[in-house]
Amino acid sequence: MASRKASITPSVIPGSRTLAREKLLQVFFAAEISQTDPRQLFPYVFPFNFRMETPTPASGRPLRPEEIEALDSDIRIQWSDAELQFARQFVEEYVQRSDQVVKLIEQFAENWTYERLTPVDRVILKMGITEFLAFPDIPMEVTINEAVELAKKFSTAKSTSFVNGVLDAILHHLAPERLLHKDHHRKA
Repeated sequence: MASRKASITPSVIPGSRTLAREKLLQVFFAAEISQTDPRQLFPYVFPFNFRMETPTPASGRPLRPEEIEALDSDIRIQWSDAELQFARQFVEEYVQRSDQVVKLIEQFAENWTYERLTPVDRVILKMGITEFLAFPDIPMEVTINEAVELAKKFSTAKSTSFVNGVLDAILHHLAPERLLHKDHHRKA
């Protein structure tokens, strides 16, 4: 049985920015709950690209396929360099802009204090606002749609309209203030 398991090739799916956002949500949610810097958690959610010829520090020998499989129990994702760069930059921007983003949420989440929001909704809103502010190549509509899709998949039924409404209000606040530098003609 052990030899059969070693011969099984795990599923590999191609990465995308949408999938990167899902993984980033996991990083930021874990950081929110554990009060940990997301930069410390990033390597645990975005797996390393293991190479068979790379020895492990503990043993000094290459990893066997079953060891790699045990380390990477999730479905393997083949990330492009651009997707990994997007994710790394997103983490940095999320951390650097956190205070500004929280103030915007507090200002535009009508009848809600930041602390009363569910942790997943806080993270989704923070991700959307960070993307508004830090990624000029991503159209605003794409940012809102991606945030709404995250809310559909990972939060409550009412969260989709809430996330959409808060992000739309913030967008309408930021645009006239010239705080957004978006290129509407490029795809995300």
